[in-house]
Amino acid sequence: MGAVETAFASPTKPGIYEGLPIERWLPVIGFEGLYAVSDAGRVRSEARTISMRNGCMKTLPARIKIPSLNAGYPQVMLYRGNVSQSFRVHRLVLARSLGRNTMGWSGHTTTASQRTAC
Repeated sequence: MGAVETAFASPTKPGIYEGLPIERWLPVIGFEGLYAVSDAGRVRSEARTISMRNGCMKTLPARIKIPSLNAGYPQVMLYRGNVSQSFRVHRLVLARSLGRNTMGWSGHTTTASQRTAC
């Protein structure tokens, strides 16, 4: 599944977002088909059909997730089945831009002791 590019659109105020860059959406690693993250740092749930307890099928539309703050960092809860996991948004963007899972990474390539070591 490749990148999906979407332009900002506002049906009530046409032209309000003209000139802004196109937002690229890529699937969240480990949650493909359920969630996508944009290069602008937004996370959305993808449109999907779920089975209700009474046996009926329900279609859920794609929605932008509203992050909460944890230690000053925006984070979102992602669900797979009945299990939830919290992720900091910048980690999802980093993992997507690198194309691999970065859980456990600090985001830094070297430390001060590594730079001075001979």
